[in-house]
Amino acid sequence: INCYHIPATITNNIITYNQANAESETHGGGIYFNSCDGNSIVKNNTIEHNSCSSDYAYGAGVRAWNCTYVLIEENQINNNSVNTEIGGGGAGIMINQPIDSVHILQNTIISNDMTGTSYGGGLFLDRFFDVHLLVSRNLIRDNSCNNNGGGIFTFNSYNSVICNNLFIDNEANSYGGAIFFRQYGKGSGSDNHPLVVNNTFIENKAWRAAAVYTDHATETPVVMNNIFWQNEASDEANDIYNGGVEEILIANCNIDEEEISGTWTGQDNFNNIQVFLDSTYHLHWASPSIGQGIESVVAHGTVYYCPDDDYDGEPRPQSGLDVGADET
Repeated sequence: INCYHIPATITNNIITYNQANAESETHGGGIYFNSCDGNSIVKNNTIEHNSCSSDYAYGAGVRAWNCTYVLIEENQINNNSVNTEIGGGGAGIMINQPIDSVHILQNTIISNDMTGTSYGGGLFLDRFFDVHLLVSRNLIRDNSCNNNGGGIFTFNSYNSVICNNLFIDNEANSYGGAIFFRQYGKGSGSDNHPLVVNNTFIENKAWRAAAVYTDHATETPVVMNNIFWQNEASDEANDIYNGGVEEILIANCNIDEEEISGTWTGQDNFNNIQVFLDSTYHLHWASPSIGQGIESVVAHGTVYYCPDDDYDGEPRPQSGLDVGADET
């Protein structure tokens, strides 16, 4: 499906086994929105086993470029692949240079993979700058790439909220098994900082920073109320690596602080054996993450808040504010 200068709503379809093949460059094996002035909506679709193959290949499942508003909600975006010789991104989803805002909500983004020089196995979010991005209540699992950002790769994107997601067993051969925050050149000069709040990171893998890697020189991430458990880096930093100069804030996380590398500051982090109720990572009644969260933190002169619901859409808090994607 190619929507060129025509915004569209794409719902309740099965979009599978499509291919975009070319010698030099391909985009959107399943869906491609190009320069759409209006609402580009993808909801309740099955988008699986699509591929992009070329020297440069982007967005095998869904690709959106230079669109006003993008909503990707309640889709199954699984087993899509990017095959590239020189460079590629976003086997599941790639969105770059949006105009207004982007919401990526309640999707399963599973087992998307890439070959060649590649970034963002699940999602590649490119040059949002200060355009608002919300990534919430997604299952991001078993995605992989050859370079950085097995689950999510962001590039020069600052006004971002990543909350209530499950990051499970994603892998990057280099940096950032779950998330890689990339900044190139000067920042936007705004007061926006990416917020990573109430997510659960489990068994992600990378050479360095199995969960979260950032190299932001400015607009550094704020990390609060997350669970980091059994992530594995073969070189350094099982959980978080800050490759920038400025401190990042890490607060009220279940994390081994010995697995944080680089400059950081924080408060009320703890490192206890995590207990889950089931394979969907709901918190067991004996979980140490129950009641250990915080409603807000102040960083860079701004108040950052936790979400008012959880991965299942249930209100947050219940009896007390929990850490991770689930609220008991």
